[in-house]
Amino acid sequence: MNRRKTIYRGFNKRRKNKSFGKVLFIGFLISILYLYNKVDLESLKTNISSNNTDIKKEFEYNDIKDEVNKLNEDKKDEKTEKNEDVNVANINEWTFYTVQVASIEDINEVKNIEKNLTDKKIPFATVNIDNINKVQTYSFFDKEVTRKYLNELRVDYPDAFLAEVKIPALSLEYTKKYNYIEKVSSSLNNLIENFKNESSFWASENVDLTKYKEILDSRSNIVAEIEKETKNIDYEESKIFRDNLLEYTKSIKENITVSSKSANEQDLSKSKSLFLDSMQGYLEFIYSLK
Repeated sequence: MNRRKTIYRGFNKRRKNKSFGKVLFIGFLISILYLYNKVDLESLKTNISSNNTDIKKEFEYNDIKDEVNKLNEDKKDEKTEKNEDVNVANINEWTFYTVQVASIEDINEVKNIEKNLTDKKIPFATVNIDNINKVQTYSFFDKEVTRKYLNELRVDYPDAFLAEVKIPALSLEYTKKYNYIEKVSSSLNNLIENFKNESSFWASENVDLTKYKEILDSRSNIVAEIEKETKNIDYEESKIFRDNLLEYTKSIKENITVSSKSANEQDLSKSKSLFLDSMQGYLEFIYSLK
């Protein structure tokens, strides 16, 4: 139904440069890598057998305050100009909940599960983390709304559980010369709010396709703004950030097109699947910066 994604870790080493402008620009990228908590991927490799309805946290984070303080001291030593103001753009943290029905390596078994979910018109998206395929279904920002689908899915998938996916905040440092970073950050915050609006839309009893079109149109405008400002980033040190963000916005645009078409054809499970796929894609983008 929807493409399977692989979360990967592509690291880009920081290069020293005596130009203050470049140092600060690199600084905002380094902030991405250090100002959100590290992810413990080992905890994701375990197949969890659920004997209760407690939330399982799919992504755990560790405190790295000391590393951040050391990084800030290093950046101070590199500054050659001290009269330029440094600003910070913040991208909000957010959390969504999903019912995960499988966490397995065997791709053939994954395909069988996906076919079964498709036949039953159950929305889903699959994300691959360190060669473990995680098949997730109904997803909302509201924990209790998500929980309502748990017992239904446990009929066919006894090990299904309610998973919490917490996506960390990002802080980006920039100077006036790079003020488009503020615009990128603002638009990403708008995208998060747009996801929340779609979550509320699917949680409601009244599915008004006119309202749905408004949500998708708004998302399309937000993505266009992100792309416009991201293309201004022209330093080699920023290549990972720029290219991966543009790759993500490209996938969102494709999802918007298919979601709209599917809704018009009353294939709402596919539209819901692509909603989850877009949120997983945001997580994939964050991982790509680590």
